[in-house]
Amino acid sequence: MKTYIAQEPKLLWTILFFMAMTYAYALDGPSEYLAYVGMAFSLAALTTRYHLTVSEDTLSMTVKVVGVTLRHKKMEAKEISKVHQIIAGTKVIFIMSGNKGEEMKLHRFKPDSFEQEIERFVTHHQLTIKQTVTKPRKEE
Repeated sequence: MKTYIAQEPKLLWTILFFMAMTYAYALDGPSEYLAYVGMAFSLAALTTRYHLTVSEDTLSMTVKVVGVTLRHKKMEAKEISKVHQIIAGTKVIFIMSGNKGEEMKLHRFKPDSFEQEIERFVTHHQLTIKQTVTKPRKEE
């Protein structure tokens, strides 16, 4: 059983936080509170962590904000009907679709060995991968 962790992009949420802080300083009245909500939302996004656990027959993902678990998603190999891999240069996204229509989108996980682990999981359970390449990878 291996666990991988992903986070929200820090730069984007930091910029949004400072923009909201600027608006909170410049505005008066009820619209000022909207800027404070934006600041709180940005701070929450900066603390968001995604934990992916790959075991023999199960993929499970937990979403935590400020260390508190908000959502837990679990897919067993027998429930997965379709696997779509999207390659965009150095970035790889896996979209797992379940028999009942549920989806699990996997990307930005560290360490980068998560790609090989997902591919091993898919081959071990004889699932087929539909691959889309939007920007080819550079050979090292």
